[in-house]
Amino acid sequence: MARKLCIVCKTRNGQTGQGQDVEQSDYADQCNYCFTEGGHENTHSDNGHNEDEPVEGCWICHPEINLALSPAAAKAPRKGHHSPRRPQINHKACGHAPTPKARRECRKAFWAAKAEQAPAPVLTAQYEGLVEWDSMRGGTRQGFIAKDLGGGRLQVRTSKGGYVTVAFASLRLV
Repeated sequence: MARKLCIVCKTRNGQTGQGQDVEQSDYADQCNYCFTEGGHENTHSDNGHNEDEPVEGCWICHPEINLALSPAAAKAPRKGHHSPRRPQINHKACGHAPTPKARRECRKAFWAAKAEQAPAPVLTAQYEGLVEWDSMRGGTRQGFIAKDLGGGRLQVRTSKGGYVTVAFASLRLV
């Protein structure tokens, strides 16, 4: 289970962070830097630190030494092959032997066939294929998208060479 992020900075895990004058957090949902910064804030306000005379070592008087303001360390890049996990395949309907090698070959064949399938075209204002819509006079009309007019309206060139304005929602792929 992943550790919870700090409830203050929301960048580091709870009870993490180390350095000079950094206190160990008493709370699992707060990183050590934010816990220490909270202690400095209390000391700063209770002792009445003056902006004209900053106190040495105070994270509030000297924000440049405040470790809670520093970004979390970047994670090292992961090594090896990391691709999205594919769903499991149920082999009950397959006619092959129930051996790991046969299942592996079946999975390879399944994903190879899936990769060969062309993705279905998506209807956008930049679509260059034939579109169809219902005519106000009854029946359907066909044409090609010529221009996006904005506001969900498109200018469509009809098969007869004229132009009409059509609502984007009423168009269908042919």
